[in-house]
Amino acid sequence: MDVAIFGDISKSMKKQQRRKLVNFIEELLDSTLVSADGNHVALGTFAKTADIHNKLNNEEYYDAGKLRKAVKEIFMVRPKKFGTRTDLALDLAAREVFTAAGGDRPKAKNVLIIVTDGKPHIPKRDKKTFIPFETSTKAREAKDVFVAVVGVGKIVARQENKMAEIAGEKGRVLLFPSYKKLSENLDEVLEVYCAIDGKYTEWKESECSVTCGGGVMTLTRTCTNPPPSKGGKDCSELGPAEKTLACNEQECRKLI
Repeated sequence: MDVAIFGDISKSMKKQQRRKLVNFIEELLDSTLVSADGNHVALGTFAKTADIHNKLNNEEYYDAGKLRKAVKEIFMVRPKKFGTRTDLALDLAAREVFTAAGGDRPKAKNVLIIVTDGKPHIPKRDKKTFIPFETSTKAREAKDVFVAVVGVGKIVARQENKMAEIAGEKGRVLLFPSYKKLSENLDEVLEVYCAIDGKYTEWKESECSVTCGGGVMTLTRTCTNPPPSKGGKDCSELGPAEKTLACNEQECRKLI
């Protein structure tokens, strides 16, 4: 997989919250199995601005130990100004992470994880134009990037609609009242990694309904190659499971 983890480091966060964010991301990395030939991870942060620490093709971070060290460095930083520009993080991930230049591999599953403690916030003095979530959603979907928004804190339950907007229709929102609850339910987040999307088998043909004069045959396939599991998508977006075709259209011979 190619995974990008963007963490909310807004100025309003307390130091204890930052430490818990670090602990969670370290737990996530411990389960990700990072290696040169395995999963690649890019790290990013957002507050008044959004920044990428390392891209997917930064070979130095094919080592889980170095990623963990980086997590402590970047997610403990307290910005000088207020703001929570989730829109900039989503745009940055689409433009610079999930690209060939950013190390995105054509055959790897793309996953973007956004960890935040509240809804986006743009201060009045912030002159950077807001980027509609619909815009970045289209860009991500074009690259087949699955988005998981992990909301943590006492107010996130009230922000579910906004977080669903961030995740997009094909994404997923996971809400937890505290980092303690998040750690206790880490498997829910890991399911995002482990989710297997269903795919169709090859078409199977039925016999034609008649031997001549024009009949129909049925083509069927099943969503079992592989079947969807652990929250993966079914085959509904891949077309129908059944269709009919004309067959034996030649005229029947007249009996003399």
